[in-house]
Amino acid sequence: MKDSQRKAMMANLGLRNKIKHSHDPSHGYYKVPNSTLDKLGIRGKITQYSKKGKESTHLEEDQDMTTFTKALALKGIKLTERDFQDKYYDDPNKNPARPFR
Repeated sequence: MKDSQRKAMMANLGLRNKIKHSHDPSHGYYKVPNSTLDKLGIRGKITQYSKKGKESTHLEEDQDMTTFTKALALKGIKLTERDFQDKYYDDPNKNPARPFR
């Protein structure tokens, strides 16, 4: 798949910007628009370990991010390092993505 095709497919899914990865010494989360989860048909499969918001969900890095990447793979999209924006927090209590504080 050409890069232009990949970008167009991602844009159609609502992934026009980099996926924000917030992590701390304990865990990590990926911020994805809820509209993207809806278009992939997986919003109802997201566990309580992710932080669900009105506009977006911070997917926990293990099970829910795996569900997300598998759904993308079914569309022919494989995420790469350039698809992410990384933010590290030394203190887990300062990570705004953490659902349980």
